[in-house]
Amino acid sequence: METAFITRVTAVFFSYLVAALLTERFTEAAMASLKYAELKLHRPDWPAIGEKVRLRLERYYRLQTADRRGLAVVDGLLKTLITVPDAGDRRLLSVDLIRKYYYRLISYGLTFSAALILAFSLRYDLVAVITQAYPETARILAPRPYPAVNVLLSAVAISLGVQPLHQVISRIEKRLEKKRQAGGLQ
Repeated sequence: METAFITRVTAVFFSYLVAALLTERFTEAAMASLKYAELKLHRPDWPAIGEKVRLRLERYYRLQTADRRGLAVVDGLLKTLITVPDAGDRRLLSVDLIRKYYYRLISYGLTFSAALILAFSLRYDLVAVITQAYPETARILAPRPYPAVNVLLSAVAISLGVQPLHQVISRIEKRLEKKRQAGGLQ
């Protein structure tokens, strides 16, 4: 009884893991290429982008003086996302944080695009895999009139699973690097 359950869970998530792994490696290679191109071409000009963001925020603050709720939302976002504390009571705009979130957004877009391309090219239907492994879920996960919806849901699931997978791979790579530096791994 227990082995049948484990076998079914393995069948469902093995294909999902392989798809997420392919997507993660593609995204990692694409982001490395993008950062290498930035280094070689000296583009984009991050200080200029930081100045544009500062000007836009100043303009927004002037427009939002009447609506305090909108201003509170912007303040909350700025405090958590793209500013660092100053020696005084002010917060300074951080170009490094702007760059970090810029690349994070590009990474999310690339991840979803790669997962979408992979899911549609392989016609990967995670809902069908689950219903085959667990027939009792067939009435809950009733077939949708358009198979592309299941493939789109599969792409969303794959792209959501890439980040935890990336964290696991990064931890493994760091441990192997530490062992290699300590002389324990050849």
